[in-house]
Amino acid sequence: MITVSKNGGGEYTSIAEALKNASENDTTFIKKGIYHEQAELIVNGVTIIGEDMHETVIEYDLYAKMPAPDADKLGTFRSYTLLLNADHVTLKNITVKNTAGFGSDVGQAVALYAEGDNITVEDCILEGHQDTLFTGPLPYKEVEKGGFKGPTEFAERRFCRQYYRRCFISGEVDFIFGSAAVIFDDCELYSIDCGKEINGYVTASSAYEGQPYGYIFRNCRFTGNCPDETVYIGRPWREYAQTVLINCELGSHIHRDIFHDWNKPNAHKTAFYGLYNCYGDGIGTDKPADFVHILSHEDMAQVNVNINMSAVYDHTIEELENFHAEKPELDSYVCSTWYNAVKKPVSQLTAEEIRLLIGQKTGIKHILPGAISILKNDPVIEVTFFEGDLLKQLLDLNENEWSDSKNELMVLAAIIRNDLDRILSCNEISENSVNKLLRLTEI
Repeated sequence: MITVSKNGGGEYTSIAEALKNASENDTTFIKKGIYHEQAELIVNGVTIIGEDMHETVIEYDLYAKMPAPDADKLGTFRSYTLLLNADHVTLKNITVKNTAGFGSDVGQAVALYAEGDNITVEDCILEGHQDTLFTGPLPYKEVEKGGFKGPTEFAERRFCRQYYRRCFISGEVDFIFGSAAVIFDDCELYSIDCGKEINGYVTASSAYEGQPYGYIFRNCRFTGNCPDETVYIGRPWREYAQTVLINCELGSHIHRDIFHDWNKPNAHKTAFYGLYNCYGDGIGTDKPADFVHILSHEDMAQVNVNINMSAVYDHTIEELENFHAEKPELDSYVCSTWYNAVKKPVSQLTAEEIRLLIGQKTGIKHILPGAISILKNDPVIEVTFFEGDLLKQLLDLNENEWSDSKNELMVLAAIIRNDLDRILSCNEISENSVNKLLRLTEI
């Protein structure tokens, strides 16, 4: 574990220096203090933990309208205080602030720039005004040339999942925005009064076309110090935006329409905005805007399937097995969530965990490509593969199907090669099966 202490007593006095020198799967512990700096993380698997969410603070004050050496202005995506540009990152017990000020004065000013798959943020405070939290990736195309100038301007536009729990997030205009699929659990979203007829918008999703979900808020509270009906929950940054509220409390500052279309009439058909079992002074007797869906219990079943098929982050191996036993059709869900549940290097996987990855019902060739890509990158898979059901599943796959499943079979071939002698010594394996295994190892 690496320790950061502003007053000494750790390996580093600067968060930026600690993260610059972080290695994969490191844990960085940050002692109490106010750290005035901009910091960046570009290493996968790192956990960052503050000593106290209120007293461990990283803050900076860059903003979009400020002059830059290489452009007329800095722009939104270089104004961040903390950048997480990596996969499988956890951030806990820390405050991240952009203190530049109101958007009307300084433009956009990002506190947390989070781009990566399986980013988890727990018990954190994110404070800013306009564009407080960016949940990357970026949209496919920019509206203005140079509008995406920043750390991930040329990055792959891929499907990324993020999870926020028990966080306080404040701002005014579009203070949560981006293309990631994000679940917010038990969070408070606080809208700041900026003295305007419309004080702001909590979200601006830019979910990609065909994405299973965009922003989902569960058991969250939308609060603020704004006058009644001066804030919208969201508007579409891009036309396939998605935002769904489940069991959320809406304060009186929320506009009766709840969502705004950003003057994009086509978004009425392409975007998806939904409410389920929400309550509070912000839920009036009037129906919200006509493009907002009031979800039924049946609708929620589909929402939950969409979430499940895209991976949530709080399930144990036992829970995944139960999901699989009850609903075999969610086999790909089991595959997609194995990494988040196991939370350890592939080289340390057990046969039980491999069984979850492969799936007991659908078969080898249905393993998700995302899970395969993780395994393919590990040259040595030190697990005991031989278990009758797995081996039988492999041997039952017709050889004419191998070309359709080459990536999957390459992974299994590596497993078999690692344990080949013991597998071949088993008396239960027929000569035909032995020959098939040997051919498989040559893939």
